[in-house]
Amino acid sequence: RVRAGAPHVGTPPGYLVRGGTVSGAYRQLGAREGGHPDSQKWKDEVAGLYDKATTGLLRNNLLLHFAFADYEESRMNTAECHKIYTNLLTVVKDPTLVYVQF
Repeated sequence: RVRAGAPHVGTPPGYLVRGGTVSGAYRQLGAREGGHPDSQKWKDEVAGLYDKATTGLLRNNLLLHFAFADYEESRMNTAECHKIYTNLLTVVKDPTLVYVQF
């Protein structure tokens, strides 16, 4: 027998329901508005870090270039992605893997 005032098994507590509603509304707002207000700035800073890394001492690191190109591709920036692969082709001795990834 269920005591009066006791929650039923399988019924989430009220704060979870309210929290889920608030987080769901925040997610919808974020998707509509483009996410956190500083998210574009952070994305640009990450791209700047990748650019510095691939033009500095690690310019021969294939994995870093591939990660940078993948990041730019996830941002739908295909022109920058093409530029990354083109620059990588001038740096490496054996471009086979670059062509496969490109």
